[in-house]
Amino acid sequence: MTIETCPFEYGSPEFDAWHLRGSRPTDRDWDAVVGVFRGDVYELASNYSFDDFLADTEQAEKVSALVESEKVKLLAREELASWQASRGELSPLTKISLGDLMNMPPVEWLVDGIFPASSLVMLAGTGGVGKSTLMVDLSVAVLTGGDFLGKPTQRGSVLYVAGEGLHGYGQRFKATAAHRGVDLRDGDELALVSAGVSMDNEKSMERLAADVAANGYSLVVFDTLSSLSSMDSENDNAQAAKVMNLARSVTAASPRTTAIVVHHANRASGTMRGASAFRDNADAVWVAFGTGNEQDKAFSLSSHASKGGKLRDGEARTIAGLSITEAHGAGVLDFDPAAAVTMKLESKSDRERAELEAHADEQPWQPGDIRRILAGVAENEAMNDRQLDGRRQKLAQQGVIEFRRDAGGWFLTPTAE
Repeated sequence: MTIETCPFEYGSPEFDAWHLRGSRPTDRDWDAVVGVFRGDVYELASNYSFDDFLADTEQAEKVSALVESEKVKLLAREELASWQASRGELSPLTKISLGDLMNMPPVEWLVDGIFPASSLVMLAGTGGVGKSTLMVDLSVAVLTGGDFLGKPTQRGSVLYVAGEGLHGYGQRFKATAAHRGVDLRDGDELALVSAGVSMDNEKSMERLAADVAANGYSLVVFDTLSSLSSMDSENDNAQAAKVMNLARSVTAASPRTTAIVVHHANRASGTMRGASAFRDNADAVWVAFGTGNEQDKAFSLSSHASKGGKLRDGEARTIAGLSITEAHGAGVLDFDPAAAVTMKLESKSDRERAELEAHADEQPWQPGDIRRILAGVAENEAMNDRQLDGRRQKLAQQGVIEFRRDAGGWFLTPTAE
């Protein structure tokens, strides 16, 4: 068994140089490598299982700070299972004790509340809505540690895989940096892939995963899925699942790597185009949709299910106040936080709560009162009494309303300030 311990302080320039010097194995064949750790431990020999390693006191003492981290244990198990599955092997049965479950670390975010770290994200939108401009702005924010849509980011390096419009990206990045008032230098760890990536080709994605492992990118952008794959049909769930599994191998190649796959949306429905496996296999799905005329170039982002979105580890939301402006020779992103506040109400439950708040002076409510109030929400106009009672029960489950026995009726649940 080989263990390497970094002699330098974490986060120091010496640590970074040591960390990137090639110690991390790029051979992703799990017959030879059964675990990849962040920090001090890079390799476990195939004849030394992870559980045996933890049970070996002498070895454990060498990396005691790492071994005591529940996050590291889970990382090793998850990566092993992921790569065995990609090879068609049966993963071992893994059980998590109550102690491990209770000690699982909180979700980490690349962008607070929007894009989780170490995750696979889909960004969908119709052509021209602003997806690429949004991703360039995100890339500059991550590179410089700036805010994105009013939320803090984790600073890191970026790999941008461009499937189309390569020659315009240089000007886009320059214009976005100028619009943000920041300088981008050659050492800011941005790399743009202009060729050599096919998202449905195993060897191509293995090579890309190896590059991500060697460089430790925080963000990998695939722009767009249709230009970076040769799928026979986007509506084929088996093909879609394969593409998503290969994309996830990129996020597994390095700790904290988030991969965002840019895809198109149906013009009629506004939801993501193609098979349901794209959405099912993503950790988050954000849908961009226009909110003005073509001249305004205004749009919003939503992770609400009603828009075809998804946010597994956070609260679904809609972010408004986005628009594309021509500046510094290219289209750049503008964000107006004040406008974003005006679109807080997105889900049906939000609108129902707003309707109930308008009748708050009638509390306590009886079931018939709630049916009458909820029927005033546009989506509920055609509902019968039974369906409206179902909505009342749903709101109670969500904690929007509560029954108070002492008052003999229903009330809005107070919201935390």
